[in-house]
Amino acid sequence: MSDKLTYKMDELSELLGVSRNLLYKMFSNNELPGGKRFGRKRIIVSRAVFDTWLNKEKEDVNNF
Repeated sequence: MSDKLTYKMDELSELLGVSRNLLYKMFSNNELPGGKRFGRKRIIVSRAVFDTWLNKEKEDVNNF
C-alpha cells in the first residue's frame, strides 16, 4: 500500500481494525476525510488527506 495514492475501503478496514460498514457510515456522515464516491458503491480515499487526518487524530489523543 505504500506506493498507492489512494486507499480502498477494505484496505482502510484492515489498517484501522474496524469494519467496512463503520467506514461507510463514517463516509456517509462526512467523518471520513478525503473520500470520493465512484459509481454506486466504490469509494476511494486520498492517502495524503487520510494520513494527515489520522496523524492529527493521534496527536489529539496524545494531548488529551
